[in-house]
Amino acid sequence: MDKGKEIGKHMLVSHSSLYNKEDEKIAHIDILIHSLEDPDPFSAYQASEALHDYINIGDANCIVDVLHQRQIRVDETSNTHILELLHVLLKHIRKQWKRGSSVDTNYVINLLKLFPVFNEQTTDHFNDVASSSVRSLFLSTAAFALYRGSNLRWCH
Repeated sequence: MDKGKEIGKHMLVSHSSLYNKEDEKIAHIDILIHSLEDPDPFSAYQASEALHDYINIGDANCIVDVLHQRQIRVDETSNTHILELLHVLLKHIRKQWKRGSSVDTNYVINLLKLFPVFNEQTTDHFNDVASSSVRSLFLSTAAFALYRGSNLRWCH
C-alpha cells in the first residue's frame, strides 16, 4: 500500500477525479477516507461526494476493502462522516438485493466486520448464515444502529 500512498499523494480530493487504474483508484479512495476525518468541513464534504461517485459507478467493494485494510472500527467514537459513508454502503447493498442483484459475499462480510459486534464472528459463521434474509437482518440492524447513533455493541 506504500506505493499506492505515494501515487495518491498528488491526487486532488475532488469528486470529478475518478481513476481507472486499480492502484491509483485504491490510493485515491484511501486519501478520500482519510479526508473524511479532516476537521475542515469542505474537505470532508468533497471527499464524501467523491466516495459517493465511486459507489455509483460500482466501486463500493473497493471502498469497503480500503476501510477493512485500514482496520476502521465503528463505535460510538467514530467520525460522523465515516458513519454516514457506512450508512450509504449498507443502503447500497440493500438496494442491490431488492433489485435482485447478487452481492459479493466477501464485500458483505468485510463491511459487517467493521462493526465490533460482527468483527468477533468468524468468516465461517457468516457463511453458515449466508441466507439473504439473515444477512439482510444483520444489515438492517447495523443501519438502524447507525441511524439511531447507538454504540453498536449489542448481542444478536
